[in-house]
Amino acid sequence: ARNPDPARLPAGELAHLGHEELSGVLGIKGAPVLTRVRHWARGLPQYNLGHPERRNALESANDRVPGLILTGNYLHGVSIANCLASARAAAEQAHRLLQERDSGSPAAVPLFGGDVVAGGRGRGRVRGAEPLEQ
Repeated sequence: ARNPDPARLPAGELAHLGHEELSGVLGIKGAPVLTRVRHWARGLPQYNLGHPERRNALESANDRVPGLILTGNYLHGVSIANCLASARAAAEQAHRLLQERDSGSPAAVPLFGGDVVAGGRGRGRVRGAEPLEQ
């Protein structure tokens, strides 16, 4: 899943390797006019082999634990944009669950198997769960 060796090559070798690999694919005939190489010592993490299967298992956890909502960079990507999209989807899912619960919808299920009871200042809480620190 990971191959850190090319990242350790000197800039000139990386530029040559890139040109060599892309020439055939893109039909490039001449030498590059300008090349720039940037080394990012602490680049973005790469997922290990088997990540899609683990992600699918995590995403299906809601079927086993109603009300469980997961988000994070381990699901759909490590970029800020991916994390924001994942967080937004999780927030929308939580909002829908709470709206269903408040409306008395038959589709509403107790979050984590607990009963929702009224909380202070308009917030609900799950009976048996410790309050979040403010």
